[in-house]
Amino acid sequence: MLYMVGHGSELATFELNKNESVTSIDLVKWFDENFSEETKMLIVIDACYSGSFITDPTYSISSKNRIIVTSTRDDEKNWWIFNHFSFGFWQSIQQGENVLQAFIKGSDKVWFFHSWLDDNGDAEGHPSESLDDDGSLAVTMKIGEPSVPAVESEPLTSATLSSPGELRVYDSKERITGLVNGNIKEEIPNSIYIEESKTVVIFPSIDTYRYEVVGTEEGTYGLKVNSVKDGETTTFTATDIPTSPNSVHQYTVDWDALSKSEGKEGVAVKMDSDGDGTFEETVNTGATFTPERPWDVNSDGEINISDLVLVGKHFGETGGDIVGDVNEDGVVDIIDLILIESHFGE
Repeated sequence: MLYMVGHGSELATFELNKNESVTSIDLVKWFDENFSEETKMLIVIDACYSGSFITDPTYSISSKNRIIVTSTRDDEKNWWIFNHFSFGFWQSIQQGENVLQAFIKGSDKVWFFHSWLDDNGDAEGHPSESLDDDGSLAVTMKIGEPSVPAVESEPLTSATLSSPGELRVYDSKERITGLVNGNIKEEIPNSIYIEESKTVVIFPSIDTYRYEVVGTEEGTYGLKVNSVKDGETTTFTATDIPTSPNSVHQYTVDWDALSKSEGKEGVAVKMDSDGDGTFEETVNTGATFTPERPWDVNSDGEINISDLVLVGKHFGETGGDIVGDVNEDGVVDIIDLILIESHFGE
């Protein structure tokens, strides 16, 4: 059995370090020199573009009696946002399941890309949902004993920002991982910032963290933060959060409180509208957060002239629960018009 996990490229190349790598040519030569065609082999490659080891037109490692498992196709990167392919694969193996079952469970763990299996020697990989002629050899192979307990994954934390803005994660020592003024920083131990998806991943996550979104332009953003512990995933999601240049929004998540309250509480959100260091508003929320927008008087999703017209129609009215009383002070007046104007165009 051969198991490789790390970085790969589209050229059927696996990086050992900055200066050394293993290519499909290297593997084919090594296999040919040391093993006969009758040797039953399992090869698992968990890396970006790992499927290229199967489809390399000149030196594919596909052959008779070889079970080849790759975490991605030949044209896909490998995003470790949550549990990656190897988690599900080896958990299944250590429970005594066969390689085909392990491949399917590993595939279920990954998002945004597709794992491949090739065990019939035709140099074509197939995903778990459409195996075609693959799988007949993998189903016959087991590694380990059913009595071996499943491997528990290390705790993992991830945060993903939907544009616009810069995502920054701080640990208890104020070390930062994320994007700072356009520059990537990865100061937190065991962390990585994935620029393409605006995602911070910390694995294993052994500290408490603060999540910060700094505005770069006018608009709204979304934020998703996940904590994986003992195989259970707890998620916080913020959606349609208004932002502007230099605004700073800080999120602190108490994962235990969030879990115990069934998502009803555990998150504190602090908002600094202009980045001057003063947080004008603090909101306590649960597993989901979408800020109220009282200035969207007609609730059509846009702050425009229609909202001003509604306030004008009710101008001067007093009492509770009045249409147009944006600041909820019991009277529709000039202050409500000013509040709408300050959010005009959102």
